[in-house]
Amino acid sequence: MESLRELADKLDEAAGTLTAAGRELGRADRARPALRVDGPGRLTGTIRALGEQWQAAIGARATEATLTADRVADLAATLRLVADGYADTDDAARRRHAREA
Repeated sequence: MESLRELADKLDEAAGTLTAAGRELGRADRARPALRVDGPGRLTGTIRALGEQWQAAIGARATEATLTADRVADLAATLRLVADGYADTDDAARRRHAREA
């Protein structure tokens, strides 16, 4: 069961990394002034549209990272429950075997 718990710990680490990545992506979304321009003309409109696409894409990736982190953390918690269930079953079998011996 220890290997299941170790895997759960690694999943928790991955969830933490994904959460941090989502936060950083959210900051990058707000800190992209190079594509925020004002002025007349087609080029300005194109740059503005590109900036909006950039912001939408980065925002979506930040959201995906956060949602995935939640799923991975849930998976880690479920894996711990499975490990506990296996451990309980093993203990019960040992006790039963000890009584029969």
